[in-house]
Formats: sequence, structure tokens, C-alpha cells
Amino acid sequence: MTRKEQSKFFQSLFWLLQKLHPGQYAEDIPVRVVAIDDPSLAAVGQWPWPRSVLADLGAVLDVVEVRRALESVAQQTYGDYILTVINDGGDPAPVDKVTSTFPYPAKIKVIHNPKSLGMEAASNKAIASTTSDLIIIHDDDDSWEPTFLDEAVTALGEGSLKYDAIVTQSTAVYEEVLGDAIRITSTEQYMPWVERVDLTDLGAQNLFPPIAFLFTRSAYDAVGGFDEEFRVLGDWDFNLRFVASYRIGFLKRPL
Repeated sequence: MTRKEQSKFFQSLFWLLQKLHPGQYAEDIPVRVVAIDDPSLAAVGQWPWPRSVLADLGAVLDVVEVRRALESVAQQTYGDYILTVINDGGDPAPVDKVTSTFPYPAKIKVIHNPKSLGMEAASNKAIASTTSDLIIIHDDDDSWEPTFLDEAVTALGEGSLKYDAIVTQSTAVYEEVLGDAIRITSTEQYMPWVERVDLTDLGAQNLFPPIAFLFTRSAYDAVGGFDEEFRVLGDWDFNLRFVASYRIGFLKRPL
């Protein structure tokens, strides 16, 4: 089966499972109303605001989140890594400014895409720019515990049956951005019932975020990387193709 045939098969499997076991509607989920304060209205004007203002707000948010992501990597107890930051069509200036503060300049490289390629194509481009044996995608709004890489790399090689990837438990964080700071409002374990990764369970729903998935380059190459035809859910498609051919270990610790 070719990679394209695999993708079509897993897409069909996904929609079939969604029809058989659709997500349950929860009536107790509250409606969240976003209120704009009077000082902001006085400074910017009445809603709706122009796209230029929203773009500026997004840029501020991105810088705050990227700064935290860089701190997450810099604090790792495992030091044998290369961090590739890919700016997918955004303004280079704020990205260059925030990445220049990374404390280990020899371990970081920055790629600016003149135009957005999309999540999957950007991920493939970043991966192609390095030669590391192990790969993981660190989104700008995520972060790790300081021992994540140490524990995941160790788990990858443990036991008589070596794995081609390791998935760890993770924590869902609810937060708000206040100026140039992030305030955490609450946390909870993400999908706490997950204790393994296999094709049956993964076909029903995506069981882990990219930041919790460390995998080998050899397996990545063999499954064909991320499918750039996907605008969304490309990581789920990649995960399905990966687990269909390779063994994924599970580290029962939120990292």
C-alpha cells in the first residue's frame, strides 16, 4: 500500500469510526463570552476591530508563547539536541528578537518561510534541515517538564523490545495572556485513561499531542513524513501511519 493509499484508508477509517462512535454533546459545558474592556475600546475603537489590529494582537501572543517554548527547551536536563524554530510566513523581526535570547546559540537555528506552507509542510521542512536521529515537534504554545527529553530518550531504548517512538502522558493547561505574561488558570491531566498506543484506539481518536511524541528519524522517513495535503489533523494521519508499522512505547508520566 502506498503512502497516499494509506492516508486515504485512515481518513476513511476515521470517518467510519466517527459515525459509529460520535463524540457526546455535553450540555453542562458553559458558554464563554469574551468581553472587551472599556480602556481597550477607548484606545482602539469599537468592535469589530480591523485585521491589522488583530494581527498585532496575534504577534504579541506568539512572542509570549514562543519565549515560554524556548525556556521549556533551554531548561531540559538532556542537552544533546538541535532546536529548529520555523517561522511559517510571519514577520521575521519579532521571531529573530525572541530567539536571540536563547542561552545556547549553538543549539538553535531559525528558518523563515516567506509565505506560510502550512503546519505539515513546515514540519517536514524543519526536520529536513537537520540530521538528528530522534525528532519531536514542539508547538509554540506548549512546554515540557525539565526532564522530558531525558526520560523519553531513556525509555526509547529500555527493555529487550526497543521502540521506534515514545509517547508520554501530558497535562492540559488553561491559561490567559496578560500583557507579556501568561497566567495559568487551571490544569488537568490530558486523556488520563490512555495507557498504551495501538491502531484500534488511535483510530477512534487522536490520543496524544505532538509535543508528547518522540520518534526516530528512520521511522519518520519510512512512513513518508507528514502529509502536506492535510490542512488540519495532519498529525493524526501521521500517527496512524506510524503505529500501523512501528512500535510505540508509553511512558505513564505527565511530562
